[in-house]
Amino acid sequence: MSDQYISIKASTWHRESHGLYDYESSNISKRKLKITSESIIVQTSDKVLSLQKSAHYEQSSDTKFLLSLSKSDSSYTLEPNKSIFREKGVNYENPWLVLKNPKGTNGYILSEGDVIRLGKVELKIKEIKGPRKSKTQKNIIKSKDIFLGGIGGYTKLSNNNQSPLDIKVLHEDNDEAFQCRICLNDDNSLENPLIAPCKCAGSMGLIHLECLQRWLSSKVTSRETNNSLSYSWKSLECELCKFKYPDRIQIKGKIMDLLFIKKPENNFIVLESVGPAFSPGNMSKTVNVISFQDKNNIRLGRGHDSDIRLPDISVSRNHANIKLTSAGLFLDDISSKFGTLIKIKKPILLTSNSKFSVQSGRTLLEISVKKPFNFFACLGVCSKHRNSDELSRPIRDVTEESISPSLDHST
Repeated sequence: MSDQYISIKASTWHRESHGLYDYESSNISKRKLKITSESIIVQTSDKVLSLQKSAHYEQSSDTKFLLSLSKSDSSYTLEPNKSIFREKGVNYENPWLVLKNPKGTNGYILSEGDVIRLGKVELKIKEIKGPRKSKTQKNIIKSKDIFLGGIGGYTKLSNNNQSPLDIKVLHEDNDEAFQCRICLNDDNSLENPLIAPCKCAGSMGLIHLECLQRWLSSKVTSRETNNSLSYSWKSLECELCKFKYPDRIQIKGKIMDLLFIKKPENNFIVLESVGPAFSPGNMSKTVNVISFQDKNNIRLGRGHDSDIRLPDISVSRNHANIKLTSAGLFLDDISSKFGTLIKIKKPILLTSNSKFSVQSGRTLLEISVKKPFNFFACLGVCSKHRNSDELSRPIRDVTEESISPSLDHST
């Protein structure tokens, strides 16, 4: 039996603009690739090529690695680039699943840990509470199930396994004179202990947990709309030692939030924005708590009438929707200019009868699994259909009345 192969239609936008791809532009170059072995997809200038992994190749300054495809038996797997190309010290683009007009789906089911990209803006899903599809997050995702979620997300359990910073606590029976550097009080209790959360030492090293929480919350600005509550702040750090405080800490095995963020009891999603995708040095954060209590459909975009407003020129006025259903939270695109994307963090096993698109930088890759043409199989199928047609065709007698006059040459 012949192996299946991978067909890739590559479209590259000629303009270099922070890794964006313009889905409305005609200024693109196209190329078709047929993958029959383990390959790496690369882009040099505006040309996309497939190279065998074992082949030797020269990397130029404008070469970027887009995708890596491994093969086991007759199956192919799309591998995220980050862990593969970083070791080689080469230029690479992160692969993103494209949600623009996915046929036969209602969108992508969101999971905690997913990273959404709208234009240049990236949003990470910190928490989901409410109806959602109960699905085990596997280490590898089948391409036929790609829109069921999990390509970048982690379960809530695994998120909690990422231990927050363990904070030292002053023992209650300590006889030495210590006091909080903010309230100057020496009270020390289980509910409000004196802790050492940063690198400061001596009389400035201790602070009450509640005093630290109130001080950090004073640096946060909030804005409330009908369906969302937004919190914004710059990097939270100690003014003395410049230690950057995490969002959560652990005290005697108990995990606590350092920031007071108001959340509904049910049916909500928490999105964290870490600046535009092209400026990783920007340490400002915005956390959006979106409620579905009064509305099942939330619109994201640049327009002033959007439920979640993202004031970036690369974001369309009406960019994407998040819809609450009994199966989960579905994200879909609203004909945006630069698309709605989900970051691919897990390997994707390419299965038959599946087709999806991946964006890597300014190149769009439409990926589908194909089977080689089999002449004898086609004969069998065609013969089967022909015999079936003949059996189902009604039998009629050939008479003089059934002969077309145009074919009667006796006169």
